[in-house]
Amino acid sequence: IYYDLMFKLDYLTIEDLSYLGLLVNLLSKVKTSKYSYEKLDSVIFSRSGGASFGYQLYTTMLGNETLVNALAAIKVFKEDAQFGLDILTHILNETLFDDTKRLKELIDEMVADFQVQLVTNGHRLALYRANSYVSKTYKIDQYMAGFDFYNELKRWQSYFKNDDSEGIQSLLSRLDEVKDKVFNQEMLMIHFTCDQENYDDIMSLIDSYTASKPFKAYNGQPFEFEFHKEILNEAFINGGNVNYNCQLGDITIYGRDLGILEVLNNTLRFGYLWNKIRVDGGAYGVQATSNYNGIYAITTYRDPHVANSYRVFENIVDYLRNTDFDEDTITKNIIGTIAGVDYPLAAKDYGRSALRNYLIGFNDQLQQYRRDNILKMNNDTYKHCADLLEQMVAQGIHVTVGNREAIEKDKDLFKTIVTTL
Repeated sequence: IYYDLMFKLDYLTIEDLSYLGLLVNLLSKVKTSKYSYEKLDSVIFSRSGGASFGYQLYTTMLGNETLVNALAAIKVFKEDAQFGLDILTHILNETLFDDTKRLKELIDEMVADFQVQLVTNGHRLALYRANSYVSKTYKIDQYMAGFDFYNELKRWQSYFKNDDSEGIQSLLSRLDEVKDKVFNQEMLMIHFTCDQENYDDIMSLIDSYTASKPFKAYNGQPFEFEFHKEILNEAFINGGNVNYNCQLGDITIYGRDLGILEVLNNTLRFGYLWNKIRVDGGAYGVQATSNYNGIYAITTYRDPHVANSYRVFENIVDYLRNTDFDEDTITKNIIGTIAGVDYPLAAKDYGRSALRNYLIGFNDQLQQYRRDNILKMNNDTYKHCADLLEQMVAQGIHVTVGNREAIEKDKDLFKTIVTTL
C-alpha cells in the first residue's frame, strides 16, 4: 500500500517557501516528542519500506493554475496499513527542532549537497532557473530547492557559524510556524495505491482516519502568489572546469503541440545536436526537452563552450527549414518517442501518474491526441517546429552554470554573473 498525504499550501507566503524547503528536508531526520531521530529511523523501517517528505509542483493543462502541495509518503504491507498513517501523522505533528546541533549538521549537509550539484548537475539547475523566468511553478521551486533556497541555506548556516542566538531562535520559530500553516486539517488530501482486493478495507481505514481529524485547524488568511515574467539571463560560477548551458523559450499554447515536440527532441538529440554539441563541440551530453505547458529547452552537459553552444542552438531553425528527413529517419524518431509514452509502470509509479494526471487535467483524450501527433510526424511538422523554435531564439532566455574563465569570456551574454561558492 502506497500512501500520499498531501497538503495544499494556501496559507504560505513567499517568505515561507524557503522554510518549507528546509522543513521537508528535516522531517524524519530530527527528533520528535516520542523518538530520537535514530530511534525514529529504526521504527519507520521496522514496519515499512520507508517514508519520504517533499512537495509537489504542477501547472494545470490549461496553464491557468499552479498547484503546490507538501507531501508525506510511505509504503507498507496491509497488516501495517494503520501504522503507516499513524507514523506519518506523528512525524508531521510532533517533530521538534530544538536540537540545534543536529539542525546545524543537516543545514551544513544541504549546503554541501547543493555545491556538489553545482559541479555535477549544473544542467538541471540551469534548466530550472531559466524556467523560473517564465513559469510561476518553477519560480516557486526556486524558493524551495533552487538558487534562492541555496542563498537562504547559507544565511541560516551563518547563524550557527557566528553563534547568532537571535538568528537561530528566529529560524526555530519560523519552522514551527510554517509546520502549523502547512499540516492542517483543512488542506489535507489523501491518495493511496493498492491492489483491488484491499481497496475497500483501505478506503474504510482512511474514512475513519479523516473523521478523527488527525491535524489541527489553522486560522489564517490565504495568500496569493503574484508572478511576473522577468528575463534575468544569469550565469553562475561554480568553481568547475566545464559548463552547463540552457536556452529556453515559452513557444506554444498549452497542450497544442503535445507529441510533436517530443519527436523533435529525439530528432535533435540524436542528430543535429549530437553532431554539433557532442562530436564537434566536445561536450559530454546535450538534451532537448519540452513539456505540456509550452516551454521548450535545450541544455548541454559538461560543455567546454558557452557562446559557441548558444550559436548552435540558434542555427537549429535554419537546419529544420533546410532539411527534408527521409522516411526511415522519421520512422526511427517516431518509434523512439512512442517508446517513452506507453510503457509498463510499477504500482507506485502508476498511482502517482494517475494522481498527477487528475490534478493537472490530463485525460485519456489528451493522451490519444499526443499519440496521434507523434504518429503523424512528417516534414511539414518539422517546418512547423522551426517556426516554434524561432520564437525560442527570439526570446533570448539562457542560463549558464560553469567555469569562471569561460563565462567571463562571454560575459556579454549575461545580465548578471554570480559567484556561488
